[in-house]
Amino acid sequence: MAQGRMLLKTISMSKRMALLSDDTSRLLYTWLLSHLNKEGCFYADPVIVKNIVFTRLNHPVEKIKECLDEMEDIGLIIRYKNNNEEYLYYPDFKEKQPNLREDREGTGGIPFYKVNQEIYRTTPGELQELDGNKTGELQENSPLSKDKLSKDKLNINKDNILSQIENLLNLFSSDIKELILEYIDCARLENKTKQITDQKKFRLINELYSVYRVDENKDRFKQALQITINKGLGSFPYFKKVRKNLEIRGIK
Repeated sequence: MAQGRMLLKTISMSKRMALLSDDTSRLLYTWLLSHLNKEGCFYADPVIVKNIVFTRLNHPVEKIKECLDEMEDIGLIIRYKNNNEEYLYYPDFKEKQPNLREDREGTGGIPFYKVNQEIYRTTPGELQELDGNKTGELQENSPLSKDKLSKDKLNINKDNILSQIENLLNLFSSDIKELILEYIDCARLENKTKQITDQKKFRLINELYSVYRVDENKDRFKQALQITINKGLGSFPYFKKVRKNLEIRGIK
């Protein structure tokens, strides 16, 4: 493992960094950078992150988990599982490390990130179970690798989540439902691959529903969502920030 990593000055102009809700999240992102292995990976367990990265800072584990959740929502990190251990990955790590010497580094015992290892996360306490796990728990993304599940099981998992997406969308009014589809497309366009998984779609919708179901002012909810879309963003933290500002200003 290297003694540190390069922090480019362009970070000060990063739109994604500006979307983070506080400086604790920004500090964690930059300090985590110095601990990444040559593939841009590190542990994602909040307890480990606290002990290794925020060693002398008095931040509770719950706060660190919130920071990691927010970084993932914005697309700064991807979390994944390997042998029931949680890890994170910086998707733009290598392009921002121009002097990286991979041939001189080991992995530090951290497995590489591979596609379809993402953790499936939803808002705690919301909606039905998925793949036998209660909503709010950390779950491995479906579909899993073919050596673990048959083709039939893969199709079942896909049908299951598509059905839950449709059921969840039907909980919104028709006009807001249309906006949510635009919101999801903004999130898709933010990805370098211009693709978005069904699990990610479900999580984005579920996050919005966690606000919608308790929000007595549906017009303000709709306005905040429209402003977020107009910015070309599919970001839940940004949506919450806009909605809060509208509430403070007394906009109905």
